[in-house]
Amino acid sequence: MIIISNGHHKFITGMAAAEAYKNNVLTRFITAGYPTPNLRQVITWLKLDKFAPVKRLLHRQESVSDSLVCSLWLTEFVYGFSRLIARRMPCFESVVDYGLRFYAWQAERVIRKTPARLYHYRSGYGHHSVQIAKQKGMVTLCDHSIAHPMALDYLIANGGQLPPLGLDAPINKMWRNIRKDMEQADYLLVNSDFVKDTFIHFGYEAKRIFVLYTGIDDRFLSLIPQRTFAPLAERPIRILFAGDMGSRKGGRILLETLMRLRDLSWQFEAVGSIDPNLRNDFSAFFTDSRVTVTGHLSWDELANHMSAADIFVFPSLAEGSARVVFMAMACGCYVITTPNSGSIVQHEVHGKIIAPGSVDALETSLRESILNRDQIPEIGRRNAELIKTQYTQSHYGQGLMEVYNFLLPENS
Repeated sequence: MIIISNGHHKFITGMAAAEAYKNNVLTRFITAGYPTPNLRQVITWLKLDKFAPVKRLLHRQESVSDSLVCSLWLTEFVYGFSRLIARRMPCFESVVDYGLRFYAWQAERVIRKTPARLYHYRSGYGHHSVQIAKQKGMVTLCDHSIAHPMALDYLIANGGQLPPLGLDAPINKMWRNIRKDMEQADYLLVNSDFVKDTFIHFGYEAKRIFVLYTGIDDRFLSLIPQRTFAPLAERPIRILFAGDMGSRKGGRILLETLMRLRDLSWQFEAVGSIDPNLRNDFSAFFTDSRVTVTGHLSWDELANHMSAADIFVFPSLAEGSARVVFMAMACGCYVITTPNSGSIVQHEVHGKIIAPGSVDALETSLRESILNRDQIPEIGRRNAELIKTQYTQSHYGQGLMEVYNFLLPENS
């Protein structure tokens, strides 16, 4: 009944395929480089699963019958090679765009010979395959996971503010093709109200757009250690950031804020990479004994670090729906973030919502939260309960089936 096309790497459409399979509506799951049974057997026999790249490959496996998976390994190699070339060339996006087009060309051949009623595809990976699906009478649903391409650069350059109406911001070839993918779809599926708002800002009809928050998959929830939410002892407040700390995620804003809070008692941990410019500009900050840079962590390690933190800070300027915010909430963190993170955080309910791009706003919120530490454990406990009872993979699946049922009425 439904074909789902995932593209490269692990993406939310993989979870969608698992939920569609569970509900007996999946006809075909198209994806690049997938750990097929024979490949998994070879990896086990050669004991290669101890290597990080192999672990990431195995992590792509979904709870879907292998007989329904169409693994496009050739496009995996083409895409990987194009990215390798792109790193040495100024036309990065154009080269990567070729990798996306090649995937779509291979997916098109699968769609031509597969009966289905709905084609659910990831933006950037549709291209002409969408037209083939329409010719075969399928409803087309484009899955997009970040702010509208015309808004992205402007949001980052202007403190998280949307561009003026009518502004025709320049975008590169890759993003132009992603925009075409969204425009040719019958409907759009986005992962937050923030993303929907950016589309409406550029003239999209609200009735074409479905919002479905991803939440947390079962594997991450199973890795979260038991946590007590007792009153905080008289110790430094543990502040955590996770992600690639750069302009888009508000890295400079966060570091400038912490520099202003030297009079308070805190410890700060950054999980992920740090933009080299930030490392250079804030070199003194990163030598502070209260600051730890951990680098990228596995999910079980991340769950442990988040469960030890008190406050999760994520002052992003442009997201889709930041998965790390849901992860931090599931681990019992009090959260300070912006509306642009595309989260479900409500001000003074799950933590604090601050204006994007404002050091003053973040300083005020962090200072208040540290000084009023008694509220942090209870809010963290409620956050963990909320995610585990309303934002799991199963809840995502229920919402997805509602979208599918709307698009494919039983008697149509």
